[in-house]
Amino acid sequence: MIQSILNLSNNQTFKSIALPLSGISSSVTMDNIANLSIAGSVALGGYLSLTANNLSEGLEGIAFSVSLISLTYFGWAIGYAARGRYSKAAGKLAFAATLGGLSHQVFQLSPLKQLQSKIDLLQFRIDALHWNNKLSLNVPRPLRSYPIKQQQAEDWINAHPCTLQRQAAQKFIHGTQHITQEQFESTLKHSVGQFNQWLEKQPTNKYIILTNKNLKKSNRWVTELALTHLKELPENVIDPSRIYSYKERGIRNYVLFDDAAYSCVQMKENLQKIIEPFGIHKLGPDDTIAVIIPYMRDPVCLSKWIKTENYLPTLITFTSKRLPNITEFLTEEESKSLGYSFKGYKATAYFDHKVADYLSVPDKAYLEGKVYFPEQGCPENKPFWQRAWSWLIKDFSIWEWGEYKIIEGIDTKFIDDIIPPYKR
Repeated sequence: MIQSILNLSNNQTFKSIALPLSGISSSVTMDNIANLSIAGSVALGGYLSLTANNLSEGLEGIAFSVSLISLTYFGWAIGYAARGRYSKAAGKLAFAATLGGLSHQVFQLSPLKQLQSKIDLLQFRIDALHWNNKLSLNVPRPLRSYPIKQQQAEDWINAHPCTLQRQAAQKFIHGTQHITQEQFESTLKHSVGQFNQWLEKQPTNKYIILTNKNLKKSNRWVTELALTHLKELPENVIDPSRIYSYKERGIRNYVLFDDAAYSCVQMKENLQKIIEPFGIHKLGPDDTIAVIIPYMRDPVCLSKWIKTENYLPTLITFTSKRLPNITEFLTEEESKSLGYSFKGYKATAYFDHKVADYLSVPDKAYLEGKVYFPEQGCPENKPFWQRAWSWLIKDFSIWEWGEYKIIEGIDTKFIDDIIPPYKR
């Protein structure tokens, strides 16, 4: 490369352009301009690295700065070559090449660049497989995190008219688990890792992923998030209704993904659609359905259910964390005191990507910050004999709260609206 520059400097056309430029630069001192440019590049690199949001951006800022310095030395070398000072030109050019190589190496050190290269390669492999249901690694994420707004949560607690309600509301807020996107993806990775270990021990590592073509469903979204963690890619990604055509080809392992299971009702319905259809191709004891769900309220609910129903295929659940539920920290009376949406075994958790529906969580509290007022009034405001009679008919334990009405006009919404990223 140095010899090429020296040859270029002897070219007459090059000299006719470079010599006038070198004359101009000499009047303002080429060395001073170069030094000023280097100082500016160092300052810019320092600024970019100090203001970076993460290590990846900091490394890229440094690499960008080194690239500018390399270009400065390259221009410096051209200037010296134009003046016939070839030894100095060679030195500057060698230094420019060294800095250019260093800049490239720093860029390669960037975790973001490494991850992007991995994703690009994996997407290329996926596209080449011609799956029935195309999946993408360009997966949308939540726009931001959605923690509980503490002031609004305090207002919601204090808005309850009864002492027992306020005590229960305080426990409820403290017992609510906010699962960030980072936590969710980390837990998903762990669950997929369990599946990878299981698959390695099977007679064949061939499997099919079952997911529908609806782009606005959580199970498809989770499937796409999981792709980068799968050690072996599936033979195909198909709609569950097509499972039997693949059974004929000797596939025995089928995989479903979802983000969370609260009551297991929805996943049971999905599994029934796969297992129960009539015909000679019904799934048998040699077939395995692997369900990968990072969060579950009851980790064994699916395995209990499939044994009860006497279904033939083996069902394996890969899950990593339990979702808390109301009964773990609220008594029956405390739960009833807060209103209808708190009854039953509902989970007390939500994600950055969604708040579940009314069947799964106390939706009126999470989605609207609603406060219930018992029409029977608060226990502490009733005469002793009335409270005693209520306790007697309820086995000495539960106050008869009666009907409820929602207190209107109170802005106590303590979780901002969350739009699932797969529905944007």
